Amino acid sequence: GLTVEGHVEAVAGLVQGGGGLTAQVGGLGVVSASAAASRTGDHAGALAAVVFDSRFAGFYLSATSMRATDGYRDLAAVTSRPSFYRNWKMEGDEPSRAIDQVTVSAPLRLALLMRGGDVPVASASYSAQTPAAGPRRRVWSGSLRHTLADRVTAYVTGYVSRGERRDAGAFFGISVPLGSSGSVTAGVQAQGGDTFGFVEASRAETQADGSYGWRARIEQGARQGGE
Repeated sequence: GLTVEGHVEAVAGLVQGGGGLTAQVGGLGVVSASAAASRTGDHAGALAAVVFDSRFAGFYLSATSMRATDGYRDLAAVTSRPSFYRNWKMEGDEPSRAIDQVTVSAPLRLALLMRGGDVPVASASYSAQTPAAGPRRRVWSGSLRHTLADRVTAYVTGYVSRGERRDAGAFFGISVPLGSSGSVTAGVQAQGGDTFGFVEASRAETQADGSYGWRARIEQGARQGGE
């Protein structure tokens, strides 16, 4: 099938319009494409984006690419306060000039990990973002999640980022259900030179009358700078 949409808005000195379409590409997946143009004061620009999603035999692929010209503005850019990056003044939250993202996930059919619970799922992703001011930032990440018997979930995640500064981190945790809408998670986290363990308990709010949510967390470990 084919779905087409369009929009026009004028607010806070901004005139913006655009449209997009979504189409099924045989059995390969779904492709969405969109474009927009804007004018505010002395600035005029355009944005274009393409998204592809595919699922097959448990495998999942998602890819996104967006490009915007220097003059493109959106509602957030004209309603937020100006900010500064070094000697560069940005007129509010200017949209990123470029975004590229790819995510792949698949079941990991290892006999050792399939003796109980669901099939483990491994995923990997890459993202790159070019802001209106400042250096381009790239992030590589990967994760492995396994739901065992009794809804107990174990996960490990790691990432590496490159941009104005380099960063890396890793997380490991085990989550146990707490009633019908709560959970308790214990794990170890290493990020930005800090390494610490944590225990976190939470309950999600539901739509039932009188429902409430809460969250409690305890951390202990070594932080950079001796905190």
